[in-house]
Amino acid sequence: MKHLSTLIAVKNLTIIQFTKIIQDLFYLDEFILDSLIIHLENCTIYHDESAIAFCIQYQNNDYEYIFNETKQNIYLSINKRNNQFIDLITYLNKYHFLNNNHFSYIQPNIKNMNDLNQVIEFIENKTILPVIYLNISLKDFKNEILTEIQSTAYILTSEDENFHQAFQNHFHLRNNSYILYLNHEFQKISFLKKESPQEFIEKVKIKIQSYVLQRTYSFPYNMKDFQHHIIKKIIENHKENDFLENSSIEQQVLALEDKKKNLQKNIDEEISKNNLSQKIFIIPDLGVEEGNAVIETESGKLIVGIDSVLDKVKEELL
Repeated sequence: MKHLSTLIAVKNLTIIQFTKIIQDLFYLDEFILDSLIIHLENCTIYHDESAIAFCIQYQNNDYEYIFNETKQNIYLSINKRNNQFIDLITYLNKYHFLNNNHFSYIQPNIKNMNDLNQVIEFIENKTILPVIYLNISLKDFKNEILTEIQSTAYILTSEDENFHQAFQNHFHLRNNSYILYLNHEFQKISFLKKESPQEFIEKVKIKIQSYVLQRTYSFPYNMKDFQHHIIKKIIENHKENDFLENSSIEQQVLALEDKKKNLQKNIDEEISKNNLSQKIFIIPDLGVEEGNAVIETESGKLIVGIDSVLDKVKEELL
């Protein structure tokens, strides 16, 4: 089941700190961020200069995290297959990394009419999860529903009749229960007379599942897009390295050609100046160690440093 897919706001968090948090929560092996893609057991990491992403399989659940250090946002997604899962939001809240000016991570406690404005502000501007409002007739099922969909949605209910009427009027609801989406769209969930509490809960879970699956986020808060971005950077880096390597080899060849021409010119001048009949040719030889030259005469071979070739040639000639 797609348990959660949302974007949260943080503050004063760096890539190094976030990496350490994930490493501690999931008991990941030590690693160094020295490449754009890092593979660990049950975990793959993608990162560039401003963002890092983790794809983790842990205790039969799938986790995706993308942290953008520049914008201080974290995308998180959980595919949950059992009731145990790593609660990153609670961890970040405990260590004061959550930015509550953008979102609210604790649902308001409804007591009476005085809480109405706070609840409306929470639903309309600060929720990161779907919101389910249970009318008074369904309040007895609240604990059962909370157990089933813990941290998947916010559950709101009130025993105050005045609050209930004001809340329903504000959101133009009828005497039913609704699931409220983050973009202010809501869908009625009626509790049928012949329905058991468990059947109603399953219906709520299906609505949440549908909502979560439909949520999308722009780059970089989309795992496939971010993976493609990193792969593209790797390809570009390889092309750039190949270009630099080829350019370096080409520069070395041109430098050797220049040295060969200058050396040949100097030798020819020495031969002409001394009215000698010998012919001397300079031939590149990849078998000779870089920086050296081999002088071959009738007397044998002599290996010298490239910078002293001309002096040795003069000695042999004269």
